[in-house]
Amino acid sequence: MNRCLSSVVKAVLVLVTATLVSPAVAKEHVSVRVADYPPQYYRNAEGAWTGLDVELARALVLEAGFQPQCVEAPWSRALADIKAGRLDLMTSLSITPERSTYLYWIGPERTSSMVLVVRKQDV
Repeated sequence: MNRCLSSVVKAVLVLVTATLVSPAVAKEHVSVRVADYPPQYYRNAEGAWTGLDVELARALVLEAGFQPQCVEAPWSRALADIKAGRLDLMTSLSITPERSTYLYWIGPERTSSMVLVVRKQDV
């Protein structure tokens, strides 16, 4: 792992640990929002949650010493739950000034773009 990535991972772990552990109560699980949205989130043949975002969240949470707990929730409810403290982690969020008032940001973890492909006669 290169130095820059290693520093980012260490910073993420410190942030996750600091936000989830208080002097009075230590959490064992970190709730992670999931939904049926392949390839980011989907259930495998055994019914367990997997996908790009699930595996990223799982790796971060396990490295921080916690157990991930997948919580299936629609987008708008998950935003309300994370703001109210009923959910610990969401992936694939855009950084906005409003969200920055109640969220800590880790990333970006990847860059993506959306394209629309049409046939010439349908332009």
